[in-house]
Amino acid sequence: MTIIRTISIALIMAFALSLAPQSKAAAADGDLNIMIFDTARVFTETKAGKSLIEQVQKMGKDLQEELQKEQDKLQGEAEKLNEQRDLIAADVFRERGEKLQVEALQFRQEATAKQSALQKGVAEARDKLAKVAEAGLTKVATDHKASMVLRRENLLFFAKPSADLTKEVVDYVNKELPRVKVTPVNEN
Repeated sequence: MTIIRTISIALIMAFALSLAPQSKAAAADGDLNIMIFDTARVFTETKAGKSLIEQVQKMGKDLQEELQKEQDKLQGEAEKLNEQRDLIAADVFRERGEKLQVEALQFRQEATAKQSALQKGVAEARDKLAKVAEAGLTKVATDHKASMVLRRENLLFFAKPSADLTKEVVDYVNKELPRVKVTPVNEN
């Protein structure tokens, strides 16, 4: 039932959009002026969004390589200790095994903390980009005297190209925020 309702609403909006005047003069007369905006394109087409994606990919890859290196080191130490099992005293073996377990636990905690710090840094950068995009959308929508702005992602099937504010918002963001820096946020 909800899918049918959603489709019905989208069709009604699409119909209303096709009837809506697109000129600034018509919108000034109080007519309904429905515009659309594609939020995903802000993250994929702006300089800052592209920069954010590149940074996240590089930082994620670097972190993965660092964690893999440490994991391989711990695994090598465990294998080395296992090879020495018959050559060392039982209490020494147990002590070294416990020490290795503590190191493994610390490694997992540090890995989780680093991943969390990266995620928080990404969230902060995305929020900064989203705030600039929101300011741009407000300005562009006001310039077009939009009475309503719909998100393209919300099952919009059709809209006139002239009703899409996205390109202008992307241009605004490129001017106001050409780059956003991702900085991992540690909890200290």
